[in-house]
Amino acid sequence: MESTETFYWSDGRAPIEDLDEVSTVRVYGMASAMLGLQYCWAVQNGWATSVLLELGLSKRWVAAAWLAGPLAGLVMQPLVGVVSDRWRGRLGRRCPFVWGGALGTAAALLAFAYASAVARCLPGVSALAVAMIAFWSLDFSINAVQAALRALIYDQVPAARQEGGNGALAFYTAAGTIVGYGLGGARLNGRLLPSGWFATDAQALLVLGAVLVLVSAAVTVAASVSRDRQRTEGDVADALTAAAADAKTSVQQMQQRWREAAATVRAAPHPFWHVFLIQLFSWFAWFALFVYASSWFGVEVYGGEPHATPDSAARRRYDTGVRQANRAFAAQNVLAALYAAALPHLPCELGSWHSCTIKYLFAQLVQAAALLLMPLLGANRAWLATALLISLGVPWASTMTLPWAIVGRHVQSAAYRSDAGLYAATLNASQCLSEILVSVLGAGIVRGDDGGGVPDRQWVLLLLGGVSAAVGAGLVAVYRVS
Repeated sequence: MESTETFYWSDGRAPIEDLDEVSTVRVYGMASAMLGLQYCWAVQNGWATSVLLELGLSKRWVAAAWLAGPLAGLVMQPLVGVVSDRWRGRLGRRCPFVWGGALGTAAALLAFAYASAVARCLPGVSALAVAMIAFWSLDFSINAVQAALRALIYDQVPAARQEGGNGALAFYTAAGTIVGYGLGGARLNGRLLPSGWFATDAQALLVLGAVLVLVSAAVTVAASVSRDRQRTEGDVADALTAAAADAKTSVQQMQQRWREAAATVRAAPHPFWHVFLIQLFSWFAWFALFVYASSWFGVEVYGGEPHATPDSAARRRYDTGVRQANRAFAAQNVLAALYAAALPHLPCELGSWHSCTIKYLFAQLVQAAALLLMPLLGANRAWLATALLISLGVPWASTMTLPWAIVGRHVQSAAYRSDAGLYAATLNASQCLSEILVSVLGAGIVRGDDGGGVPDRQWVLLLLGGVSAAVGAGLVAVYRVS
């Protein structure tokens, strides 16, 4: 007769449901909020800068606006992780944060879409100010949902299926990105949508995003709440009362709580820190690609100039290159979705090397090779540049699954389970630190003219990304994480 293990929360609360009793359909239901989040990221990447510039933001401050993402990750992910680890209520400990963050995300999207209308209702407040507040609020809200969602998968998916659980997240990551980029490249007003519904295509995309993020989060809550619910006598009122009491806690007590959290992180299993370091190098490469690839396509691959007059040949070449990069990103995410679905079913053990280690190493090597080759391409090599960008779908799927699955396995034990949210948030901090580093280095390496012109030397950041990914591959081989 097979034995089953019953898990208890470390603070003595009643056991959660048997983690082995979870279907694949339910796992995908739990992960569905990632679909809305990634759609929002794609629309933000494709449209936010142009909207901010249109509202009057100086080009020199665009980079500062985009620091919202990594800063939000550093603040919100550990905060939500720590608080949700100790939350009690009828909706469980993670679902309230998934739903609350989704409401905040939808509100921020709508405020960003209708910034001018909101500003007209607030005397003395400019549309740009409303848009900037909404832009930063969007990043903070998305990170709140993401932190709770990662921890939810750690909580509710058994250790043996962590790779599959994180594969579901990667599938939705790719699907949301494909939908976001696909709609972002289409003419919506008067074509896909009736004329007059929205003032601009950007507004339509943002409103659709608000709807999608609420619907996908609702599916996550519906699929998770019965498993996430804590079997205690407390309810939401008790949780709110406890939260109000916490708000009155002295500074010394709060400092003590953070010291305890820091001590918990320091006591993490060794594989956690191995993965943290690998992610630090891998994500440097990813963020460099996301920030500079499209412009690099337009300037270096197609020989265009973004500040040329709109009808000039140079400007047409640049726009063609940027559109080609977006099509390549869409194809990359199609490949990532397919590979993420197949990844848990690809056995590839080699001697003493674990299957997960080989998959991880292969992904890092592909990422490094593609980014090291891209800066070496000259003009008229668009087909090769496109192929390299699409090939990065393999490491992208792996980056979204394997590191989280490895950490998930190691925090499933009784010694670490109650702090799963904190570990998920800390792992995400490795990505945020890399993003900040790319922003700082990019400001010094990539320069534009006084008119905010096209940055040159973008290839240097891509090259550094390739080197960083290669270092990550070396660390996978040394640590043999699995």
